[in-house]
Amino acid sequence: MHTPVFIIIIKPMRVIPLLILIITMLSCNNPGGNEPGSPEQQFGFPGTDETEIVNCSGGSAYVYDDYVVYTTRSEGYPGYDIYVFDVAGEPADPCGMDTAKAYLAITAKDAGGSNFFSGVYEDYLFIDRGTGPSHRMLNVFDMNTRRVLIFTEYTEASVSDDVLTFWDTVQKRDILEGKVSCPEAAEWNKQGLEAVYERKTTLDLKTGLKKPSGDYRCSPAQ
Repeated sequence: MHTPVFIIIIKPMRVIPLLILIITMLSCNNPGGNEPGSPEQQFGFPGTDETEIVNCSGGSAYVYDDYVVYTTRSEGYPGYDIYVFDVAGEPADPCGMDTAKAYLAITAKDAGGSNFFSGVYEDYLFIDRGTGPSHRMLNVFDMNTRRVLIFTEYTEASVSDDVLTFWDTVQKRDILEGKVSCPEAAEWNKQGLEAVYERKTTLDLKTGLKKPSGDYRCSPAQ
C-alpha cells in the first residue's frame, strides 16, 4: 500500500524540485469535463499511500480506501483549496461531492495561501506550503481528530512505519557554524543562495512526538 514515490535531488545543491510536484498538480485540472480515474498510482512523499486520481471539471479528486481528497485552484490566492471527505469505499462520482459538506476543509485563504496537497498516509494528510523551490513549510493533519500534528520548515520528507522523517531547519544556526562542515557555502553565496543548517528529525504520527537526531548538514536556500 505504501509504495515510495520519486523525489529528485539535484546535486550538489540537494534541493527538492517541488516545482515538479506543483506542475503535476496543475496538470490535473481539466476544465473540459470529468475523466475516468486512473489505476492506483504513486503520489506524494515517498511512503505515502497509492491513490486513484480523477480529473474533474474544476479540480482533481484523489480516491483512497477511506477518504477522498478534492483539490481545486484557489480564487484570489496561490495554491489550492483542499477538501477531505470521509468516505469508505470508492464513491460513484468523486467529482460531484459538495465541498460545503467536507469532513475537513483547508482553504488557501484560511491557511495563508500556497497550499499544495502532498499525499495521505493512513489517517494522516500532508500539505506542502510555499512559493520557493526549497525549505518550504509542511502541515501534517490527523484526519481522525482534524488537528494539526506539526507545522514546520522542511526538506526531503518521507514516511515509513508510522514515522515521518524530514530535515528541519536549525533556527539558531550560529551555534553550528564552524562545527558542521559546509565547504560549498562560499560558492552558494556567489550564486545568491544562503547556507542553511538542518537537522534530521522524525515525527511519530501515532503519538505526535517530534524527535530531533544528532545528524546535521548544511544546504542551500533562496
